[in-house]
Amino acid sequence: KGTVSFKAPDTTHSGATLSGTLQYTLFIDDMAAAHGTVEAGQSTSCAVTVSTTGLHDVHIVLSNDKGEGDRATLRNIYIGKDTPSGVESVVLDKGTAPDELVLTWDAPSKDVHGGYVDLAAVKYIVKRMPDDVVVSTHATSPFRDTFRPDVPTMCFYDVTPYIDEESKGLPMSSNKLLVGKPFEVPYAENFSTNQRVFCYAIEDANADGTTWEYLYEYGYMRISSGDKEKDDWLFTPFIAVKKDKTYKLSFDVRSIAVETIEVKYGIHPMASAMTEALLPVTSVDTDYDWKRLEQTFTATSDAPLFIGFHACNTDVAAGHSLYIDNVKVEEVASTGMEYAKKSQNCRVENGQLTVTGSHAIDTRIYRADGTMLFSGILRPGNVLSLPRGLVIVRVADEVAKLIVE
Repeated sequence: KGTVSFKAPDTTHSGATLSGTLQYTLFIDDMAAAHGTVEAGQSTSCAVTVSTTGLHDVHIVLSNDKGEGDRATLRNIYIGKDTPSGVESVVLDKGTAPDELVLTWDAPSKDVHGGYVDLAAVKYIVKRMPDDVVVSTHATSPFRDTFRPDVPTMCFYDVTPYIDEESKGLPMSSNKLLVGKPFEVPYAENFSTNQRVFCYAIEDANADGTTWEYLYEYGYMRISSGDKEKDDWLFTPFIAVKKDKTYKLSFDVRSIAVETIEVKYGIHPMASAMTEALLPVTSVDTDYDWKRLEQTFTATSDAPLFIGFHACNTDVAAGHSLYIDNVKVEEVASTGMEYAKKSQNCRVENGQLTVTGSHAIDTRIYRADGTMLFSGILRPGNVLSLPRGLVIVRVADEVAKLIVE
C-alpha cells in the first residue's frame, strides 16, 4: 500500500492556459488502479495497492472534454517488502584474550531496491569460514568468538543482515586472519599444496596490482615486473620460536634479469611489523638458475614470528621476475659452549672466552649481523664474557661461529 502524487498540467498542447477540472486514471502495469479529479495546475495524491512485491510501472492519464493528454510514466518502481543492503566495514581483529577474535561491522543504512524495509528490525547471521559454521543468528557488533584450530588456518567471517527468511541481504566478508597453532621448527615449505600456501600473506605495498603469486603448476612463488618499482612482501605463516635460541633460515631464489630482495621478521604479517633484519638488501642475478640463500638469527622473544620476503627492485628497466621456493627454518644445534674445532689459543665455556696459550693474541668478537662487540689484545689467563646467541669469534688466525647459551 502507498500513495502516488502528481501535479496536473496548467497548459494545453497549443500552449494556451488550461483551467477547470480534469479527470485522471492511474494505471499499475497497464491495469487501472485508481480514478479521480484534479484542478488544472494543482497537485494531488491517491492511494493505491498492488498485489505482488517487485518492480512495477506506474502511468497516469488526464483528460477533459477535449480528450486525453499524454501519458506520464514511472518505470521499474520497486513496491513492497524489501531486503536490507549488505553491512559495511566488516573488520576482523584479534582480541585481548588468547584465541579470541573480534568482529565489527556497520549496520546497513538502506534497502536494496528502494522498497520498504524496517532497518530497526534487522538481525545478523555470522558464519565462520573456512569451517563453514554459523556461530550466531542474532549477533551484534562487536561480536566475539573463540577459535583455535589444530593447524594454522586463514579465518574470516561472513555477516548477513536479515529480517526474516524472505528478507535476507547479501553476506559480506571480513578480512582474513591467520589463527590456530603455529608451525613448529623445523619448518619447511615447498609450495606443493594449496592448503599450506593459502596460509601465506601478501602485501602489495606499492599498490600497482602486480605482486607475489602462487604458480601451483610449478610449485613456487613468483613476482613479475609492473610499471612501478617493486615494493611487495610475501609473509610466511607464524612459526613458533624460543627466545635466545638460534635458527637458520634458508630458501631458494632465482631471477630473470636483475632483481633485489631483503628478508625481515616480525610478530605480524605486515610490512610495518617487520622489525628484525635477516637478510640485507641483496641483488639476485641467477639467469634462471636456482640459488640457495641462508641466514642465521637469534629469536628476540617467545612470540611466534612471521618471516617477510621483500621484493624491492628499484630499477624497473633492469628487472623482470623473482622466484622463491623451498623455505626452511631450522634450529641451530648448540655447541655446548665449545669450539666447533679445537683451538690452540683459547677455550669457550659457560659463556666465557679464556686465553689458554702462552702468547698474547689479537681477539675480535662480532654479532651475527656483523656488529663488532670487542677488538683488542688478550693475554694468557685473560677472560672475556660473551653475549648470548650466535657470535663470531676471531682469535689470531682462527675464526668460528659459536652458540652462547
